[in-house]
Amino acid sequence: MKSILAAHEIGNHTEMHRVLSGLAKPAIETELLSLQAYLRSTYGVRPRFFRPPEGKINGDVIDTIRSAGMDLILWDVDSIDWTRPGFLKIARTVAEETKPGSIILMHTLNPQTVETLPVLIEYLQAAGFRLVPVSELLNRPAYLDTSPPPP
Repeated sequence: MKSILAAHEIGNHTEMHRVLSGLAKPAIETELLSLQAYLRSTYGVRPRFFRPPEGKINGDVIDTIRSAGMDLILWDVDSIDWTRPGFLKIARTVAEETKPGSIILMHTLNPQTVETLPVLIEYLQAAGFRLVPVSELLNRPAYLDTSPPPP
């Protein structure tokens, strides 16, 4: 496996970040399965966990996830960082809403989130939280399979 997997888990969040609940089933399958194929060919893994863009799902999305052998992952704490509300609002939202077993939605492409993370992690740990990967939280393997990527 490539080095990115040494410290992180990779999940599937679609190829193009399209809202799946508004797509026909073949398009849903393409969004989900094309990223699975890419991750398999690049990193040698097929992620188990799938988070749909905006958390929007319908029966076709659920059927596709199940057919691929994946688990649907949603969140219970939305940091609202995608609205770019600033460091303090992101930190306050997460600090006030996080409870044991929470899954927190954050976006690392937002510089405000990156700025908030060190302080937020320190705060949550001081409050007694242990930050773990989704696989540990759910006691399920992160990947459907792992094998060396093809040459």
